Amino acid sequence: VMGISYIVVIAFSLYGLWLNYKQSKVNNQMQELLSSVKNIENMIKIYILRYLFAFLFIFTACTGNKNAFKEIDGVEAIKMLLSANPDDKGFIIFTGKNEVEFVQYGLEKYGFMLYWPISDHNRENRNEVINKVSSELNNSGFVFKPNDVINRDIVINLKYHEYVVDSTGLYANVGNNSEEIIQLTHNLFKTIFQFKNTDKLKIDLELKG
Repeated sequence: VMGISYIVVIAFSLYGLWLNYKQSKVNNQMQELLSSVKNIENMIKIYILRYLFAFLFIFTACTGNKNAFKEIDGVEAIKMLLSANPDDKGFIIFTGKNEVEFVQYGLEKYGFMLYWPISDHNRENRNEVINKVSSELNNSGFVFKPNDVINRDIVINLKYHEYVVDSTGLYANVGNNSEEIIQLTHNLFKTIFQFKNTDKLKIDLELKG
């Protein structure tokens, strides 16, 4: 009887150890499963945050600044240059149907300077073009200032509504009135390039300082 009891006790002890082992194994598997689930949750959260930030970035860029994609107009560009230092050598260039049809102004100490260059493509009809530009300037109240030799000192010291002409082109001080400059630009495009759709001009603004 004692032997049988001893065997039963040992059997129950072994069975208990086996149950503990199985329970421990199940617990480990559960912990691994829970860890895997948490990792998946964290990955999902990361992807959700990434897409959320991307959406917010795009949404802010499109709607947060209503002027972000607004093309600058001539008056705005001129006012921006007026707030700059003349030493920064600011330029504003209006371009028409193609790149050879343009009117450009540089910011100098006495105001904006219209520079109408004489390049290789228009050198043959130089006098015709310069005469048309001069006529438009004269009609707008400009005064021609004859000089035997034109240099930079003479050009940058031109007073308001004065202009000079040399072998490189025409230079005219057009002042600082943005509306007046825009009107002159439109008139030049209509007169010289027969370009009437002046509200479609391309505008480039540059500061070199």
